[in-house]
Amino acid sequence: MGLDDPKERTYYWSYTNLAVQGKLVLGNKEYQVSGKAWFDKQGGTYTLTSRWTNWEWFSLRFFDGEEVMLFSFPQDNYRDGTYIEKSGSYSRLNDYTITPLGFTEAGGKKFSCGWKVEMRNIKEGQYTIIPKMNGQLNLFTLSCWPMYRTGTVRS
Repeated sequence: MGLDDPKERTYYWSYTNLAVQGKLVLGNKEYQVSGKAWFDKQGGTYTLTSRWTNWEWFSLRFFDGEEVMLFSFPQDNYRDGTYIEKSGSYSRLNDYTITPLGFTEAGGKKFSCGWKVEMRNIKEGQYTIIPKMNGQLNLFTLSCWPMYRTGTVRS
């Protein structure tokens, strides 16, 4: 994915539903944990500080075991995603719209914060996503880009 320039391309893959167990150490306390994990890998020759390669990403994980992963490049209206059924079969999902509900600013740049998502023929089709925290950003050499956002899904 990315721009027409081969030097600005990136690849991306995920394992979205991994069973995990182990220990978590916080301070001097140790906790045994188990549950589900999501593992992403992205790479390529793209320039992280270029506004044309900045993206917004989030996922919806439903109680029935189905999942949706969406990402967009808001500066040029490109969007893509994946719909994963409970069986594990998946299909590309790019017939959806994202409408920002608000914005946050950092480093003189604007980033969306909260979204209305409409997916045709997927689940109930319309969701409002409210971030747990406003403006989770990573600052890098005076440039900013949205990082993974978590939120509450309300239908």
